[in-house]
Amino acid sequence: MSAQEVQKCLQKAGNKYIDSAKKDIIGALQEFKDLQPINQDHLFTDGKRRTAFCLRGTIPVYYKGSCYNIPVSIFLWQTHPYYAPICFVNPTATMVIKESEHVNKEGRIYLPYLNEWRFPGHDLNGLLNISFFD
Repeated sequence: MSAQEVQKCLQKAGNKYIDSAKKDIIGALQEFKDLQPINQDHLFTDGKRRTAFCLRGTIPVYYKGSCYNIPVSIFLWQTHPYYAPICFVNPTATMVIKESEHVNKEGRIYLPYLNEWRFPGHDLNGLLNISFFD
């Protein structure tokens, strides 16, 4: 997806910091080729349902010496990159989510990186390179 298409998706989702968000997203898309940006309705943790910018696809995750392609959805707030995204594992029909310290039974991902998110020190590439299976 081109930078112009990412910008249009961000505008449709009502992002307030389009240039900073676009730079962060393009960087992630360059490294994680299986992610696709989309606009999708999402019920955010503040209880409001709205169109959100989402990165959806698989990311490679290394666990006990093996690499697994894990399907994820990363929803960005309208204030991205200044606020941490909301991340989920999206299991396929043959996958089961194993609840852990970092993933709940609904697939929501919890990481210290997300809790400590401070832009510009934190970004999507940094997030996507963390293993949430440890």
